[in-house]
Amino acid sequence: MTTTSPAALVMHNVSDDLEYYADLTTMVQRDATVEFETVSSASPGHLLSVDYPFAISKQSTPTTTAVIDYAVRNVSVALCHQPTGIPSVDEYFTAINLTGVTIFTVGAVIVAMILYLYVDTLRCIIKNAPPMVKTHSAFILSVYPVVAVATYCAILVPRAHLLAEAMTQGMFMASMYQLFCLFMAYCGGEANLIASVKPQSLDMQVPPCCCWPCCCFLPKFTLTKKHLRHLRMLVLQLPVVQGFVYMVLLVMWAEEESLYQVNYMYMQPFIVISIICGMWGISMTMRVLGDILKDHGIQGKFVVLQLVLVLAKLQGLAFRGVVWAGWLPCKPPISPTVYANLIYNSTMLWEMLVLAALARKLYKKPLPDQCFVDPPKITCCVDMPSNQENNNIIAGTYNQCFDMNA
Repeated sequence: MTTTSPAALVMHNVSDDLEYYADLTTMVQRDATVEFETVSSASPGHLLSVDYPFAISKQSTPTTTAVIDYAVRNVSVALCHQPTGIPSVDEYFTAINLTGVTIFTVGAVIVAMILYLYVDTLRCIIKNAPPMVKTHSAFILSVYPVVAVATYCAILVPRAHLLAEAMTQGMFMASMYQLFCLFMAYCGGEANLIASVKPQSLDMQVPPCCCWPCCCFLPKFTLTKKHLRHLRMLVLQLPVVQGFVYMVLLVMWAEEESLYQVNYMYMQPFIVISIICGMWGISMTMRVLGDILKDHGIQGKFVVLQLVLVLAKLQGLAFRGVVWAGWLPCKPPISPTVYANLIYNSTMLWEMLVLAALARKLYKKPLPDQCFVDPPKITCCVDMPSNQENNNIIAGTYNQCFDMNA
């Protein structure tokens, strides 16, 4: 069976008669166009067959042998789902073969392994980590099992892919803000951080917004509470903006899937700008903390979290391009989009397993004995009058010092 688009039908074993060939091709194209316009994403596709009596009647000497021979070699065109069509669960599981069962089984094993790594790491953090960092560390580590479970659900239910994507995006953004809070906790709070950093330590020339030498004219600042508040807002806008964008996309998808498909690319600029600003804020923060927390592994903890977003976005974009290019097969009811999502989600499971193992190694590593940075000792000395009872006359002074950290 030859599978082609209605505009390019392949004809096999037909007469060399030009008039016959032209009439037959015109009829097939017309019927195929009508069938293609009426097929919906809910139907798995069907065969379009040429009415061979018409074709035989165009031959000069139609015989029984010719009729039978043409019927055997009838031109058939398989009309598939639309490239973005996604089947229901019933259609999906009906088409599953041994390869699909293997993918489901291996995926379940990977999810179980990720959950084990998470529980083991969490137990170690609760037992050994200082109180100020336990909550932040536990939240950050939960990104791997949450993404893994959401991805596995998208493997089992093809139409849950957008929900899994939204869950992955939202969980990462919330974890990125928790990472910022974790760095503050390592420093003992914002006040201790401001008191500990060197002057002119806030450098704006960091990627991805202001890379050298494009922005070499930007000055450096002394970190203040106001600057630290701005850094926090740059990171905090990540879960807020991303949550709003994906809420809009999910509403479109719930109303009409085609509406989501059409407007998806128009929402990408908001997502990209939000991510760039958030990464810029966390990069400036890490530049400030580079010397203070050099023994806390902040660079590695940032990388293993950032890779969740990088892998999800870049691979998602790559597989969308593969679908648009028409490089994946269409075997009704499995459309190219389903094939792309299945490969993408299976790859994400393996990557989450690797990242969870790396995160486990980083977060189980003992923190330095002096976990928090000691603020500088501040002493205030004032001259106090001495009450010497000499006819109620105050005479002389003495020096009194107070420890302002007490």
